[in-house]
Amino acid sequence: MLPHAGHCRHDSSWTFIVPGPSKDNQCLLCLIDIMGDMSVSGVQRHVALSMLKGLLEAQDTAWDQMSHHPQLLFHIFDLTTDVYYNEPYTDLAVAVVTFVISATQEERVLKYFMEKCYDIVHCKRQEEPIQFCLLVMNRQCDIDAGNTKFLMLCQAHLLSEILAVSGTLSKTIRKTFVQLLTHVMAVFCSEDAEWPPDVENFVWKIAEAQIPWLNDGDLGRDFHRACLRLLKETLRSRDLRSILIHVGRDVPGDPTLLMGLKKILTTKDEELVLLGVQCLYVVVSSAEDVQQSRDIMATDLAEFVFESLHTKNSLLLSTVFRCLLSMAQHQAFYEKCHAVYGMRLLVLRVDTDSFLGFFNL
Repeated sequence: MLPHAGHCRHDSSWTFIVPGPSKDNQCLLCLIDIMGDMSVSGVQRHVALSMLKGLLEAQDTAWDQMSHHPQLLFHIFDLTTDVYYNEPYTDLAVAVVTFVISATQEERVLKYFMEKCYDIVHCKRQEEPIQFCLLVMNRQCDIDAGNTKFLMLCQAHLLSEILAVSGTLSKTIRKTFVQLLTHVMAVFCSEDAEWPPDVENFVWKIAEAQIPWLNDGDLGRDFHRACLRLLKETLRSRDLRSILIHVGRDVPGDPTLLMGLKKILTTKDEELVLLGVQCLYVVVSSAEDVQQSRDIMATDLAEFVFESLHTKNSLLLSTVFRCLLSMAQHQAFYEKCHAVYGMRLLVLRVDTDSFLGFFNL
């Protein structure tokens, strides 16, 4: 047993068998007391947090006992968001909080955690606790799309608050936030529902924010991968697609969607290029009028798509061909000599041994 000095009497209703070969008994309250005692070494507190996670996941009776004491759950939320939000505790703390939120059926428990998150973002604005909250929310969205819908309907103000301060956050935290927004956008675009005005306004803001993110080379490739996955989800909506296409077009020098995609295609990073071509395909195939297709072809994006034929990646190759085929449906494709420029590359690509294996192409 890992005891706490201030907790000498161990009620049998709070004592459970620790998972593992030792089969030792452990007082659950001792673990929580150790976690809250800053005079105890960090190593011991880490062990206590790990044992708490193991007990909750392995012992239904341990969770049943805890679930009848909401104040104890609130205390765990306080400890994790105030003390255990950073390394080396992050993964364990995220797992514990995620388990508690997923297992509890009480709305007040979830509401309490969300209020903690709002306080951290709105008042404290410390990066590591914000990252912790985002990790928990992402994990919840991974588990069930219903959790994403709850966030959208009940916590749009919290998400808007994070979006408002996102420009001041580190690349890592912004990437985690973009991953959360991808969950949000996936639910928004997949459900034909009437959303409340605050949700729609927030989603509109997400769409507009993506253009400067996509064009900012300083944010790094990991961030841009996350951003392109968000963009793919956003482009599924006709209304949001229209917003994305028109952002920055009326102000010379302002970043636009096509400028951002061009920068992605010039990176030569095959994963980024694949995501970029997938997004460009949606933009080209959904062009609603001659002017839109002319605007697309007025850029040299087609040349960069042709250049992407120099790959042995079968998925990228098939995606490039699909995008080129979509471009070839537009008259403007032939007016800018794209077809002439690309014909040589296309013939060279077909005339290689590696291409012969792609029978479906």
